[in-house]
Amino acid sequence: MRTPSSDGRWLLVVELFALSALANAYLIAPASVLPVVMSELAIGAAAASWIVSVVFGIQILATVPVGFGLDRYDTRRFAAAATLAIVAAGVWGVASAATGAYYSLVASRVLGGLGSLVFWNAGVSVLGRSFDDRRRATAIGVFTAGAPTGFALAQFLGPRIAESFEWTLTLGVFGVCTIVPFAAFWASSRGLDVAVGSTTRPPKLADVSLLFENRVFWAVFVMGMATFSLYSFLNSWLPTYLTEHLGATLATSGLAVSLFPAMGVFARSGGGFLSDRVFGSRRRPVTMLSFLVPVPVVVAMTHTSTVAVVFVLVVLSGFFIQLAVGLLFTYVRELVRPSVATTAVAALTGASSLGSFIAPIAAGVLIERTGSYLPAFLLAALVGFVGLATAYVTPEPTAVGTPAAD
Repeated sequence: MRTPSSDGRWLLVVELFALSALANAYLIAPASVLPVVMSELAIGAAAASWIVSVVFGIQILATVPVGFGLDRYDTRRFAAAATLAIVAAGVWGVASAATGAYYSLVASRVLGGLGSLVFWNAGVSVLGRSFDDRRRATAIGVFTAGAPTGFALAQFLGPRIAESFEWTLTLGVFGVCTIVPFAAFWASSRGLDVAVGSTTRPPKLADVSLLFENRVFWAVFVMGMATFSLYSFLNSWLPTYLTEHLGATLATSGLAVSLFPAMGVFARSGGGFLSDRVFGSRRRPVTMLSFLVPVPVVVAMTHTSTVAVVFVLVVLSGFFIQLAVGLLFTYVRELVRPSVATTAVAALTGASSLGSFIAPIAAGVLIERTGSYLPAFLLAALVGFVGLATAYVTPEPTAVGTPAAD
């Protein structure tokens, strides 16, 4: 086994970024053509929403077992299996949609969701082992920017693929394309020590038990859930809020909302850079900033009726909410034993998925019962405040002490 060179490390970042982008494009692609999907399959909004949301639901259930496996076994083989799964899911989904087989399509999305989950956890794991403390947050931050890049790619190309070719292709084309960056990753990672499982002894169930008794781990867990709750709430309800409450056109609200995830391309990379270069590898200043700004911004959204002002607030919230996304996955690795680092990353992924799953539903219940958006936005601000308080009391990894090697 050999250690990757400096150029080799950044090549891994590029390859894993591309894998993540295409996997996330696959996840969100049905949303870009959802009206067509509903019409062609003759299904309602609730049934259509499951085509998108089922991938996140399966990730909540499978994330810790996947992380435990990545800590014990060869990461390259896991990535190969994930690529096979997401390619198969893409082909399966296209075939199911073409024959109008709704339940088969949903089942294919479960398989694809598992594949994308492995890509995410494997990427964080490999890059976490490839870079030292001075560059780790920057590298993982760049990698996590693949998710919003994939979302933007699918939202932009999905309707065009449907118009120019066949709408069913939208459901699978991005998954099939993961073959290209995976092939590059497979070639460049051959023989690298960072591309296998944990370099220490394989974790035991007792190690995982100790992980879940770690109070600092739970603090990062809370911050991850709070971050993705805010992200999911605004992504889900801003379009309706802008059209119904402010009277914006669908085109205007669509433009405003597209800016929100797009800011993640800069924020997720920038958060790691700020932590590594500006704050001397300290994590707390960035995590605190990621909540300190969004709390008043979310409240301010309910106190303006000017669309131009809302655009500014969307850009601010989109940037700062996503500022610590990549950093949190670095942070959690540095707080736990090396043998369970990927398991910790996977658990944080589960927290993120849980926040993404719950927040839009809770907001919808509040809006429906009160007839107002204000309680939902205030609840979002409260979630942000909880995240800020947690960030304030969570120590730096150096204060906790470097976990002993196993």
